[in-house]
Amino acid sequence: MIDATLVANELAQARACRLAAEAAWLDVEELLWELQRSEAIWPRLALAESVSEPRLGAAPPASTPIALAA
Repeated sequence: MIDATLVANELAQARACRLAAEAAWLDVEELLWELQRSEAIWPRLALAESVSEPRLGAAPPASTPIALAA
């Protein structure tokens, strides 16, 4: 038998999750809109990219050779 209160609780939880996801997407859209219209942010983004982890395909850091015993 289906428990109506359990189903109602799950639906309420699903609605709350959907509303939270929509609100987060609106925040992302607003941030993208600001980035597209702001000239001052691009140098900061370039700096943040160069300081972060190495990009895919980048050369690995040089390692020091191990001296061989004579």
